[in-house]
Amino acid sequence: MRQFVLASDRYTGDSEDDLKDRMIHSFIIKIWREEPAKGKLPKWKGHITHVPGCERRYLKSLSDVADFVNIYLQRMGIRVGLRWRWKQWLVNRSRLNKENRK
Repeated sequence: MRQFVLASDRYTGDSEDDLKDRMIHSFIIKIWREEPAKGKLPKWKGHITHVPGCERRYLKSLSDVADFVNIYLQRMGIRVGLRWRWKQWLVNRSRLNKENRK
């Protein structure tokens, strides 16, 4: 998984309200369809933005959404299940294999 330095990592507040706010995360996901070249299938593109920290990641696949949100879950002390992590590993491995064949 790629490593990112997030604005929320640079958090310095210590009041109780600030700590509660740090445990709440909102995301905006935007997707759009790109017009294909003649005879080609349409493709989609998009990005996900973490609202409080304004971090943005452009998406290549739907699994990128889960990877991005998982960063924040881990920082909240939440561990995703082994089944989910195994599935993500398989999806990422499959994607890398496809990219390497190009």
